[in-house]
Amino acid sequence: MTRPAHHRRRSARRSIRGGTATKRIRTFLLFEAIAFLAAALVHSGVLLHGYQHEQARTAESVISLALLVGLVLSWIRPERTREAGIVAQGFALLGTLVGVFTIIVGVGPQSAPDIIYHVVILAVLVWGVAVAVRAPRQDAPTEATATEKGVAAPRVTAALSGALALGVLAQATFAGGFLSGHLSWLTWHENLGDLLTLLPLASLLVGLATRRHQRDTTSMLLSRVALVAMVFALVVTGYDAGTSSGILAVHIPVAVAVVGLVVYQTVISTQALATPTSARIRDRSGSRSGETRNAPHGANATDSQSAPAHQIEERP
Repeated sequence: MTRPAHHRRRSARRSIRGGTATKRIRTFLLFEAIAFLAAALVHSGVLLHGYQHEQARTAESVISLALLVGLVLSWIRPERTREAGIVAQGFALLGTLVGVFTIIVGVGPQSAPDIIYHVVILAVLVWGVAVAVRAPRQDAPTEATATEKGVAAPRVTAALSGALALGVLAQATFAGGFLSGHLSWLTWHENLGDLLTLLPLASLLVGLATRRHQRDTTSMLLSRVALVAMVFALVVTGYDAGTSSGILAVHIPVAVAVVGLVVYQTVISTQALATPTSARIRDRSGSRSGETRNAPHGANATDSQSAPAHQIEERP
């Protein structure tokens, strides 16, 4: 049964508002995650010296991670973007209020830049939470929407992305090891970093080589190119980190961005793996419905099939 025109228009307007709200929530989550990561790097002495504060660095790192998790969840389950934005930003807002309280009682950082940062980020978080709360609820994506996520060689892409994710996790482990005094782990960190450059490069070549059979969406192709560039940037900044501590201010955020891209590619590739089966089911159902529509109906069909040939010819 066809819905009335005003219902369709209302659904279209709601879909447009939902898409705009999703983009705004993701923008807030990304900006806030970068802001807290930058603050953590400042309080660890990487970006600036003279503002080291261990407790603030730990809290800001946890908040940044929570916001990044919310951002990733908004890509994995777009219909849950509103909830992810409320929970992640609500957690960040609560943590920031605790930080403001420590500043008031004299335990937290007391510098003027710290106070200004907390006031600004507090206003941004309140704004972001308000945007997420006012965002319309979204329905789960339909089967047709899921099949629009084109990925060239999704099985190979998912495997390469998963291998790169494990490699990045191992790299973080090796980095923590040599920073703790195990200098031999630095060699493992460097060698593994050189090997990991092959994975995004192979993913890009596979995507380009199989475009004739199934094309990537523009966002997926751009993510392959960006991943190659960022992994090579990680290797270059990793070798230069020993000569300049400021290089870590680039190395660490790029590593976090690589993790985000790897998760994005893995999720999209996994969703695309189900597309061929779904398409075949729709094709079969479509052919069956076509046969039903083309088949004769009712008593007239029975009469025409059972009537003798001379009676059929006499009918006008």
